[in-house]
Amino acid sequence: MLAFSLLAIAGCCNGNGVQGVSPSIEVQTSDGGALKSLLFPLTAFGATTAQAFQVASVSDIDAHVTAAFTGASAGLFSLSPAATSAVTVPAAQSTSFTVTFAPALPTPIPPGEVSDSATLTISSDDPNHPTVTIPLVGLAEAPELDLCWAPTPTAMQCADDGGVTIDFGNAIGFGADGGEQEVDVVNRSGVPLSVTALSLDAAAQAAGFSIVEQVNTPFTLSATSGEAEVLHVALQPKQSGPLAGTLSVAADDPRLGGQPEVLNLAATVLAPGGPTACLGIYQITYADGQSVSAPQLDPTKPLSQQPAIVPPGPLDRAYFTAEPSPTCSFDPQDGQALAYQFTLSGPAGSAAALTPIDASEQSVLFDVPGLYTVTLQATDSAGLSATTQVGLLVRPHDDISFELSWQSAAPVDLDLHLVRQLRPDGGQSPGSLVGDPLNDCYYCNCLPATDYGQQGVSPCSGYPTVVAWADAGAGVRSLEDPLLAAQFGFAPLNSEALDVANLSGPQPGADYDVYALYYNPTQGGAADAGCTTSSQCTDPAYPTCVLNECVPSATAELRTFVEGNEVASGSPISFTLPSTCDLWWAGTLHWSASAVPLPDGGALPPVFSFTPHTAADGGFLTVDGTPQPGGCLPP
Repeated sequence: MLAFSLLAIAGCCNGNGVQGVSPSIEVQTSDGGALKSLLFPLTAFGATTAQAFQVASVSDIDAHVTAAFTGASAGLFSLSPAATSAVTVPAAQSTSFTVTFAPALPTPIPPGEVSDSATLTISSDDPNHPTVTIPLVGLAEAPELDLCWAPTPTAMQCADDGGVTIDFGNAIGFGADGGEQEVDVVNRSGVPLSVTALSLDAAAQAAGFSIVEQVNTPFTLSATSGEAEVLHVALQPKQSGPLAGTLSVAADDPRLGGQPEVLNLAATVLAPGGPTACLGIYQITYADGQSVSAPQLDPTKPLSQQPAIVPPGPLDRAYFTAEPSPTCSFDPQDGQALAYQFTLSGPAGSAAALTPIDASEQSVLFDVPGLYTVTLQATDSAGLSATTQVGLLVRPHDDISFELSWQSAAPVDLDLHLVRQLRPDGGQSPGSLVGDPLNDCYYCNCLPATDYGQQGVSPCSGYPTVVAWADAGAGVRSLEDPLLAAQFGFAPLNSEALDVANLSGPQPGADYDVYALYYNPTQGGAADAGCTTSSQCTDPAYPTCVLNECVPSATAELRTFVEGNEVASGSPISFTLPSTCDLWWAGTLHWSASAVPLPDGGALPPVFSFTPHTAADGGFLTVDGTPQPGGCLPP
């Protein structure tokens, strides 16, 4: 105990005859109230808190005070100023003092709060109150970190209760979303807790674990016991098999000895499984502009299982879909997150190509009859693939169909003519292409009305918009009328062109003559400008001199179909047209009778014959046995 001698001052008479008085003090709170004790708020071990008070001189002379601490925890308190020797409190004034509580961390670290007490004794030369005692009470606690995880809404596992392993599950698909788990970083004490670091170890990061929130450290959890910072740990598996890692949280909890608190992370990820692939047709657009789509067309089934749907023919377009869905193109890891690759294989002579609609859809415009196979490969994020394909036999829809295709060194224009002849000679002589527009189906009068530059107006002056073989009135269309479909420049073979003439319901006893007319080079393409005779045209691809230019020849092919089947004899016919205005009488189809449906659902086949005209029998029109050029007739 610190002590000092008090100077007793007795009353006496001084030279002025004034009698002196004794010092008198009061120990007060900072605002002047009576001080009975000092209580210190809860303080973290190693930290400090302070309380202030004052000693007031309540007489007209100076007072002198000293102070000392006693008690079991006296060493945890200190006074400023120290007052180990006399401190003068001026007359009628007060002097401030501060008591600091600095609890030291005991060993072992106690759980919860610890109460420390001592007594502050103030001694003075006040004869009435030579000593004043102030009880001191300080509370201390260590910061305490806890990490908690709730596997279910009603269950909680915490590190304070033993080790915690956050289990994300044991059947997670590779590449799938493993979900999120909530972790609570909890302050179990009544003093502030400083969290200095959050981290996932290398194994956790390699496995695909991550902390969702962007949390800046350090951060402080206040002195409210149980306050928590909520984190979420997510899993996007980067590996298959058992996964493990740790979440570490570092804080100023002295119990951790400078090491972080650790939560274990675990999951079991299934090995990558291959995707499934589906390929279907969701729409068919026919050359006449009609379309068939859902619900009549089931995109998950091949057309062979949908007998009510008319299969596509030449110049029809089919739309293919991968049908991404949980029951079709699907990946057990990524759901429908698949990459699709479509490929097309067509019949000989086809230049058809796939046209992308979007990532999972493609379309194909069929150009020639035959078998088309579309293949789909679906690949998932693990690089595993599944393949499927749909094969379509493209056949003409009509009773009779003639297909004229050609190739040349430069683009040329050939015209297909289908001429109806009602004559008794059985097709032994050619019909006339001149002066009979109602029986000659070609580009002047046989294209769909929407194909003309101005609807209802023929590109050839004086010709009806359409021929009308089934009705008496010119320009009246019915199902039995012919239709010419033409498309030029199929990519990627820009030198190929195609004309198709179709007829449903041909007339019994009628002959149908088919002609190919070399009209002109569509993009010039002439060589050796300035020629006067064909002998000056030395390039075999440009054999004929026309109007002082060598023009390309055209190699053509005619295919003939009846009820979608190519005729067994006389198809295809191949021939060459060397010069513009050359006209080839390619063949004659004599129609005796149409197919007859039977009560049992079958049908009697049509009765017909087809006579091809080749180079050997005078494919060019002949007059008295002499081949004649067509003269570019009709116009």
